[in-house]
Amino acid sequence: MIAETDTIELQSIQKKLSEALQRGLSETETALLIKHLRFIQEKNKSLNLTSIKNEEEGLLLHVEDSLTAFPEVESALPGMLVDLGSGAGYPGIPLAIITGRKTTLVESTKKKALVLDEFIQAQELEEQINVKAMRIEEFSKIEKKCFAVATARAVSSLSSLMELAAPLLQKGGILVAYKGNISEDELQDAKNIEDLVGMELVGIRKLTLSDMITKRQIIVFKKTSQSKIVLPRKTGQAQNHPLRKLG
Repeated sequence: MIAETDTIELQSIQKKLSEALQRGLSETETALLIKHLRFIQEKNKSLNLTSIKNEEEGLLLHVEDSLTAFPEVESALPGMLVDLGSGAGYPGIPLAIITGRKTTLVESTKKKALVLDEFIQAQELEEQINVKAMRIEEFSKIEKKCFAVATARAVSSLSSLMELAAPLLQKGGILVAYKGNISEDELQDAKNIEDLVGMELVGIRKLTLSDMITKRQIIVFKKTSQSKIVLPRKTGQAQNHPLRKLG
């Protein structure tokens, strides 16, 4: 059983996250973020959901990190959010909690998907958040051009993420990719296929988390036009055989 957060601890975490994100969080939002983290930590005792073992690290590297893209997600077109390769529910669940967007978590590992669904059901969030236990390529054959925002955290290279997100996004929708240190080669590979997948780089924001050590980059691509090739390709090709610039 996950212990309830006492009032003093809740307010302390609420203040810390609000200051880090420069956005006031309510006690209700903060309590739900903590419940999710503690639920994942409890399940992690028997399932390999995360390498982060304690709550302090989890608050920094899961919760705070997930919420760093709030400005980009908040300013996106109205509509639904899809979290690609959601894992333990980061960043999808925290973003859903503080933005109120209807959210789909796509997670191909069924055990992880079941854990996410259990949390959603326990917190009665099923009208806002749902889980799809399938590969992203399979999901995008069903839900084409449905989403205003796609998020991805530590999933794959930028060019692979662009390819995976493109068929899911409506025109004007954005892919928000969370990255640590990104090489010039990875960024250039992504720029090289912009025209091919109908997406355009519109923002790179660099930041440091509240530990004053951990560096992050929020990289945003906008869906600008129809892709010039049929997407999705076969499952696994985006990661194993990345697209290259035509010609």
